[in-house]
Amino acid sequence: HTIEGKKTSISGRVAWLSLFIHGQSEDIATFVVNRLSFLFFVSAFTVVVFYWAETYHKNYNNSHNFLPKLALFFSVFNISLWLFQIALLGMWIGSSRKREGNLLYDINILTDVVLSAMIAIGFMFYGFRLMFKKFSYDYTDDRVYDAIKMTVLTLVFSLCFLMRVYMFSYRPVTNKYFNIYVFYIFGYYLTEGIPTLIQLYIVHSTRVKEERITQIIEDLYSDDPQQETKHLLHNPHTSVH
Repeated sequence: HTIEGKKTSISGRVAWLSLFIHGQSEDIATFVVNRLSFLFFVSAFTVVVFYWAETYHKNYNNSHNFLPKLALFFSVFNISLWLFQIALLGMWIGSSRKREGNLLYDINILTDVVLSAMIAIGFMFYGFRLMFKKFSYDYTDDRVYDAIKMTVLTLVFSLCFLMRVYMFSYRPVTNKYFNIYVFYIFGYYLTEGIPTLIQLYIVHSTRVKEERITQIIEDLYSDDPQQETKHLLHNPHTSVH
């Protein structure tokens, strides 16, 4: 269910990004879709951060009592985020719908900045810890591969979300504007597209791996009963376990 949830959440953001690739301007409808799909996007990647945190605390930190508190924090955080953003969106729609100079719109932008920074910090905090732990246990090929993969994922995810922080905080801080195409490329397509595509690949690979393992287990226990009976008749001293 978690895999399907992440896939659905991330796919919603892909749909919105595709809307802009086809050249549509962001009217009120696409802005609402933007905000809602961004909430799904953020929720999906907070789940990824939580999974990394859970992996670290279960396997390396021996802090099982901390996990329920961490799960509660993530749940409350996401619920509060959704309620806050929906309320903010409703107030913005009911107002003049201006963007520049509108306090509600600026709060919306700063919320994006804070969320992106928090996710980037979460990836760096747990990503590098997992990397060092994987390297510290042994130096088998699998361990080295896992550590390298964790390093790459940590750097890519963190840099993408930090780039988003820079792009979205630039105008409120400097009162200057990027070129519109530069902003969309580095504020949306690259910074969201790269983590999204990587996560979709991971979700797909995980599902394929689980299906392969399930098939192997089913094959082990799906011997033909008639063949088993014939085998026992021809080998009466064979014991059944």
